[in-house]
Amino acid sequence: MTFISGATISKPFRTSLGLFQPYVKSYLHYDYQYDSDRIISQFRSAYTSSNLPVITQADDRFYGRFHAGVSGAFNDKWIGYAEASTLVGLNDSNPALYSVGVIIPFR
Repeated sequence: MTFISGATISKPFRTSLGLFQPYVKSYLHYDYQYDSDRIISQFRSAYTSSNLPVITQADDRFYGRFHAGVSGAFNDKWIGYAEASTLVGLNDSNPALYSVGVIIPFR
């Protein structure tokens, strides 16, 4: 059983290029019933199907996820994003996931 608590901070702003929203998200995980092997599969980009499964054998009852990024809607209707994510507090690994992309609507 895992308990997760988190927070998100973001502030949108408009420029001559479009609307942009930088953000920071952080989550604290606590494993109430620790198992010797577990797969952390929640490490995923918000915009893509990129997934980073992390297998750990260390006794990490507390660990955290941290995400920082920016998304934007450009004036010509393109959407762009960039995000960096990492897991912190794991004893045997320090994984990171980076995603960058552009979404172009077809008319």
